[in-house]
Amino acid sequence: MKILIVDDCEIQRSIIMEMLKSNKMNISTFSEAENGEKALKIIEKIDFDFIITDIQMPCMDGVCLLREIIKRKIAHKTKIIIMSAEIESFNFTDTEREKIFKIIKKPFSMKELTDLIN
Repeated sequence: MKILIVDDCEIQRSIIMEMLKSNKMNISTFSEAENGEKALKIIEKIDFDFIITDIQMPCMDGVCLLREIIKRKIAHKTKIIIMSAEIESFNFTDTEREKIFKIIKKPFSMKELTDLIN
């Protein structure tokens, strides 16, 4: 399994990686990016099973990342998990909702995340 974690907080990215690693999941590739712009460059090279992205980030946020993925028609089979502490403040279009696998509210538990990925 290949997973990309997109979050501007390095500590958050590390915590998520450690959560998944400690659960002994069959993960062959862990990649990370600090914003949507950097994530897009990685997504164009690697076909991920999951992209776990924060919404609020500098340069390109998670919503813009989602829109670019849809616009560029990339990551067709990739499941996108959106995470945010302020989920209620975002309105997604029907097309965006179709591409989102799950929206989880920060803070979330290791069980919640691993259940989604398993």
